[in-house]
Amino acid sequence: MLLKAAQVQAQERWWKPTKKEWLTYPLFALSGTAKAYHEATAHYKLGKGNEFVDITLSFTRKYKDFAHGDFRAKYFGSKTFLVWTTDFLHLTSMIDVTSFGTGVAINFADIKQELKLYPKRQRWLVIGTRKIAYPMLIRALIFEGIFKSLNIK
Repeated sequence: MLLKAAQVQAQERWWKPTKKEWLTYPLFALSGTAKAYHEATAHYKLGKGNEFVDITLSFTRKYKDFAHGDFRAKYFGSKTFLVWTTDFLHLTSMIDVTSFGTGVAINFADIKQELKLYPKRQRWLVIGTRKIAYPMLIRALIFEGIFKSLNIK
């Protein structure tokens, strides 16, 4: 009887995010923020003149002595798995990918159990809205807001 009541409540609110999903939405917002800064840095020369941010200067930070042709790694991993520590472009890319991926993984972690609460015809609505559309919408809206606030011409 209690399971039936929970099922009825779940069926009525297939569109309403769970507490766990609400907790992942800041990860998607962080992803959108990082993506906005990444795009501004890559395509609109954000941070021009700053050694860490300016893409015309920052790529040299991973090499020992780029100016004199020494292309060895500046420190262990600076050209491979720790490249995100060398400049802003790689840092924002890493934040974008890891926060988005973590949010998706958490959102889909117990999908089988969660979908059992809904009849078959509503399961795709749950996946389409709460698992895909809401996170993508949050990421896109945050991206737009942050990117526009940078006033890049």
